[in-house]
Amino acid sequence: MSWNTVAMNLNMTHWSSARTLSALLVAIIMTTATAACTGSDDDVTDVSTDETSDTSETSDVTTETTEVTDTTAPEPTETTESNGTTASTSTSGTSNEGGAPVPDGSGCTPGDDETLPDGRWFGYASSREADSFTFDLACWFTGDDAVAAASEDGAESPPPNDYHIRNDNPAERLLIPAPDATVEFLAEPGDPSTVETIDYPTWMSVATDRSFEPGVWVEISDGMVVAIEEQYQP
Repeated sequence: MSWNTVAMNLNMTHWSSARTLSALLVAIIMTTATAACTGSDDDVTDVSTDETSDTSETSDVTTETTEVTDTTAPEPTETTESNGTTASTSTSGTSNEGGAPVPDGSGCTPGDDETLPDGRWFGYASSREADSFTFDLACWFTGDDAVAAASEDGAESPPPNDYHIRNDNPAERLLIPAPDATVEFLAEPGDPSTVETIDYPTWMSVATDRSFEPGVWVEISDGMVVAIEEQYQP
């Protein structure tokens, strides 16, 4: 083999190696570029995912805010109350507008002229004995009922001092005091500050020692008088 042939072969081998190396470099560059692009795409995807996640979190916050708003109680509706519809629970006052006047206490029409049922009754005591006294039942009106009753009876109306007494039944009843009955006694009937609590026997002995005797309230329980209260009358 001549030297020219050897040189030609070396040149061809060198050229072939150069082409192979170039192809290898191109392949490496393309692989690197592809990897870089893929990584960039992944980053873009991650960013998109993060943005989507952030959006979801924002939606969650919005939903939570909406739920808080929904759970807020509505303002109460203003209601206008009617005036004058509340009924009074006092023992005086007519039950119906324009009706008959109603006396205080248990009234003054117990149903018979001999006994009194349990309750609180107004009247006048007399003929006190150790175990009994007589009682003249009367009607005690106050307020608007006093005005109406006084007008019906032909008396001054409105009545002085806002009370009116009606005593148009002469019947007297015999009442029995309980052994422990108490009496709210007015030492001076015209002065309410002189009231004192005494027992029935004491009342029996001092009641007539005054210039006049006021009316009394008697409280009856189980058919016996358990308490007596003298009524101040200005």
